[in-house]
Amino acid sequence: MPAIVWAFFIFILSVIPGKELLQSNINQLDKLIHFGFYLILFLLSYHGIESKKKVLVLIVFFLCSVYGFLIECFQGAFLEDRFFDWYDVFANMTGAFIGMSLITLNRQRKNLKKQDIRPKK
Repeated sequence: MPAIVWAFFIFILSVIPGKELLQSNINQLDKLIHFGFYLILFLLSYHGIESKKKVLVLIVFFLCSVYGFLIECFQGAFLEDRFFDWYDVFANMTGAFIGMSLITLNRQRKNLKKQDIRPKK
């Protein structure tokens, strides 16, 4: 449920007219925001799944990436002052990819602990 709420939050912010969003003097701050939103979306989505099969991490990455791409398409097709931006798509996918990497590294760390790879005497 938290992932669905977060995805809805992303959608709402994505359809707000651009002139109503906070403006910043920081160059490309919106790309960092895209990155963070999709990192959080990935983590919430993955942790919301009961089964933790290895292939699911790829499926969640794919779904988050497609969601980000579709929102960009929606902005380009239906919103007057918003537009499709490949750099936003890249930032979305990068956030999801880093989330996937964190989950994978954490899983590997846990597996190493289970194996207890201390040298034998």
